[in-house]
Amino acid sequence: MKRRAADWMKIVAALALAVLCPLSGCTGNAGSSTDSSGTESTGGKKEPSIYKGLAASEWDINVEPVGADKTGENTAIYDQATGITTFTYVREGCSVTYTVNCGSDALKAGVLEIDGSLNGGTPIRVVQDAGTHFAMADGTEVPPEQFLAKGGTTQMEVSFADNTLTLNYTDTFDGITAQKSYTIRILNTSLIIHVGSENITGKPGYSGFTTGFCRANTSIRGDMVVYAEDVSVLVADGNAFVSAYLDKTQSYATRMNNTHYSPAYGDIPACEHGMQAVYELNSAEERNPLDEKYYVTLSNEFLDCTYLTNAEKSKYRDSLTDLVVYDTWNAESQYARRRMNCEWLAEAGAEDVMYIEHMWQRDWLDTSNPAFYPAMTSYGSAEKFAEYLDTVLNKLGWKFALHECYWFIQPSERNQYWVDGVENELAQLADGSLRPAWWKLETYAFKADEMTKYAAIESQKIKDNYKTNATFVDVNGSVDINELNQVTLNADSITSRTVSSVVSGNINLFRKMSEIYDGPIMSEGARDMRDMGSVYAGYMDAVEREITGYVNCRIMPDYELHYIRPLMANQGMGYPDRFEPDVPTSTSVYNWDKYNAASIAYGHTGFMSVLPGGPVTGVKEQNINIYYMFRALQAQYLDTSVTVDQIAYFDAAGNEYTLNEAVLANYNFQKARLYTRYSNGLEVYLNFDDTNWEVTLNGNKYLLDKNAWATENPSEDFVEFSCLLNGNRVDYVDCKDYTYMNGRGTATTFPNGKTSTDQTWEQK
Repeated sequence: MKRRAADWMKIVAALALAVLCPLSGCTGNAGSSTDSSGTESTGGKKEPSIYKGLAASEWDINVEPVGADKTGENTAIYDQATGITTFTYVREGCSVTYTVNCGSDALKAGVLEIDGSLNGGTPIRVVQDAGTHFAMADGTEVPPEQFLAKGGTTQMEVSFADNTLTLNYTDTFDGITAQKSYTIRILNTSLIIHVGSENITGKPGYSGFTTGFCRANTSIRGDMVVYAEDVSVLVADGNAFVSAYLDKTQSYATRMNNTHYSPAYGDIPACEHGMQAVYELNSAEERNPLDEKYYVTLSNEFLDCTYLTNAEKSKYRDSLTDLVVYDTWNAESQYARRRMNCEWLAEAGAEDVMYIEHMWQRDWLDTSNPAFYPAMTSYGSAEKFAEYLDTVLNKLGWKFALHECYWFIQPSERNQYWVDGVENELAQLADGSLRPAWWKLETYAFKADEMTKYAAIESQKIKDNYKTNATFVDVNGSVDINELNQVTLNADSITSRTVSSVVSGNINLFRKMSEIYDGPIMSEGARDMRDMGSVYAGYMDAVEREITGYVNCRIMPDYELHYIRPLMANQGMGYPDRFEPDVPTSTSVYNWDKYNAASIAYGHTGFMSVLPGGPVTGVKEQNINIYYMFRALQAQYLDTSVTVDQIAYFDAAGNEYTLNEAVLANYNFQKARLYTRYSNGLEVYLNFDDTNWEVTLNGNKYLLDKNAWATENPSEDFVEFSCLLNGNRVDYVDCKDYTYMNGRGTATTFPNGKTSTDQTWEQK
């Protein structure tokens, strides 16, 4: 899965030998080349030579499209006579042709315009009006398509070498002259475009890059891949999938704006791609040099259009496969009471648990950050906390993680880190003021590279004194960097100046904490376009995988199961009170069946919880149910040696769809009927439709009501269902290690011949 590191220096060296030629009177040679290896041989990141002090990232990380990782044959041809460059990709069942016309008025004006054809069909304008923004001295932003109309002038030179088309521009506007370049190459299904300028401009100058829009011939609509919603995937002309997005992990921008697909021009079938890199003025009234990776993908595969980190699985990922999560925000109970809650669950048979404790910090949650150690005494003495830890870690043998948070500092008389000079470690605005950390008005964001310094102190104290074997870092593992406010606009800083350097700072934090604890690192989840969790897959071992609002929860697990599950053992559907907002989780009103069914569909762990407010009626029983319904099941689908063989969607009429077919048919993923088969023999049926669904597994019939499931794996002597039996909803697991039965208040005879009314479990 890991792709080779990008190597733009090879392209730069090749282009240095190429003849740069204006379009009119070009003397360079036409050329063609073919690469059938399916791997990247040239191209990648080019760092502006005058900006060596601001490395984009310390990590060899990118989030190229899934389609860029496919095998196939690529060809690139430049026709000198017409100025047209044609990039092609061919694999069995799919051929893609991209056309870049250097003679078009748009391209000569510095505005990207790219056509694409899928399987020989009518070309689609996959990119239009993409290009650089230019700021005038008065701050007015000029979008790319208006540059000439507003008085700008440009000259373009074209060269083609090493499979790469390079467009060099000299732009003059508002009293300044600046140079930029677009280098365009093909990597399997996708075009990879590097946008760069070595100019450090001031008030007038390059102020951003926008991805433009896609224009279809007959129809277009927008969609998204669940857990990669920051990239819009457009469905064009009823049969083609298109995306165009910027790589946050390599961007020199100070902010990245995202919007979901929206109509571009009224009734014309066009949608915006919806991403813009913003280059803000810093304290010296300068802007970072323009440096962006821009990916364009046209394919007959929906998932080709989304992104995939090139990270590899961490050595701690597999330690979470067998562990059901117990996540507690118990803000009222004493440490002694929390210890008793754990003992009670263990007495019920819970042996394999990842326990996360959030409410323990010296001065309360999100107070005096990043000073956490030692544990607060409001919940009990140091001795009681030590007894609590010893019970969970040693007597019960669970993994134990304490909540830490390093992205902001809280001013406080008790905070030993709030001292003179700390402002040099904090992100600043251009006027020199400290950047506030989101909703807390008197907290300030650290520069991203400074977080590791504090983790090296606080995490090490926690490890040395409490001996915990895992860790939880709040916010950083999923929340979008725009909300963390860690980019500094202080021109004197050589760190945390770019979006990509913030990504790098977060990865440094994750790796340092994992090293200290010699165990997995987990984090809070985020939702929709706020979510960066998939970007950090392989660097973060698990996140609380949110989908907020269960009514609108789309069941589309292909991306998560195929590409993220091998790198992360993600936890539940995030906090239950976010999954189903405004419904108390302490009552029977809460839809635990929907929560658990969605967790299984997406290949996540079970998620037991105690939310703020302390123990409540039904929570213990619900946690027992979650433990037994997930322990044996999740160990099978979270095993990273296991692959996903098939995912199928069904409608009420019994029609079967692949993901591609379902998206094209505008399938209602909120009411999915889903079938998944894994390579180890595990088969899972889940029903999110309002009507019942009868399914058969290995000759056994199951009637699935809404939010029900049935799963079997004969090779593991495994049977589990949560569905209707004799008209009543019941839960049942029979595996090599235990049998669990829950008649949910109704006396029920289960397939093993035993009758149970309430929860019954038997170890084998």
